[in-house]
Amino acid sequence: MSVSVQIDPRSIAAMRRMQDALALYAAESSRAPSKFLADATSKLLLGEDVDGGGRNEGLFGRLAALSPAAGQATDEAKARGYRMGRRESTSLSIARARVNELLGRGESGAFRVMSGKSRSALTLGTVNTRGKRKGEVNFRARRDRLATVNDAVGVTRAQARASGGALLNRQAAIVAIALRRREAARRADAVQFLPSRYRTTIAKLRGVAYRGGQAVGLRGGSADSYRYHLRETALVQNAKGRPLGALSVEISGAEASATIIGRLGLHTAAQQAALADSMNVVSNYALRRAFTRVKDDAAKFHRWMQLDAARP
Repeated sequence: MSVSVQIDPRSIAAMRRMQDALALYAAESSRAPSKFLADATSKLLLGEDVDGGGRNEGLFGRLAALSPAAGQATDEAKARGYRMGRRESTSLSIARARVNELLGRGESGAFRVMSGKSRSALTLGTVNTRGKRKGEVNFRARRDRLATVNDAVGVTRAQARASGGALLNRQAAIVAIALRRREAARRADAVQFLPSRYRTTIAKLRGVAYRGGQAVGLRGGSADSYRYHLRETALVQNAKGRPLGALSVEISGAEASATIIGRLGLHTAAQQAALADSMNVVSNYALRRAFTRVKDDAAKFHRWMQLDAARP
């Protein structure tokens, strides 16, 4: 038996270069650790504007650019006759469970795409069982306001069409829901590093006040404690509250650290290259700032030259 883990060598090399460049800059910089950390984290996640015009994208922007185009998952499924590949893929497994819950023992139902404020969903209709509209399929009535819920299962195609919906058998409904999930998740790998969720934490890092090289509090707040300790985790979550990514920062005295977590991982060589490129943006920034401070020190300048030579 054996266990192996494969990590793109570019990512490992870029991580090592970034850490070494930051260490070199930190040793020569008079900047407060929290502000130093805020700048590095911001450039990695959010990117930076380039002098003279242009922009180096952050990790989110680079991964978003690699995401499938809107409609691509549907077009690819259509081209292969709506065969969905792996039977136990996450999207199919979730869709199958949802359709089994909706249809029960029925083989078909009247479905329609219903849009809300933040998202749309494939919805199973209800059937009116009394009054002038008996037998009609309804998609607008809120289920929680109905005395009895009669799902539109086993209705005719004509009933489904008259309501503005479509009659889908079990397999068609599973495919439809699975494709909607794949379309919705096309940017998930980028969203795990969504910068808008981290801006507040990064701003808070910049607002830490120091005295005698020690963090003593947040600007505008209390500075009673000589050794100030800040520990905070900002989460990126999906609509159901599942964490997709996190930024954890910790400041204690003169020490500061940040950990960036992508819970979904990176899955392609292009994504690994995007990670390496983002880390190299931070490295190059640190080396630019360190240059003016180390150029008169032969040993440090030699180290700077080694790191700069590894520039992509």
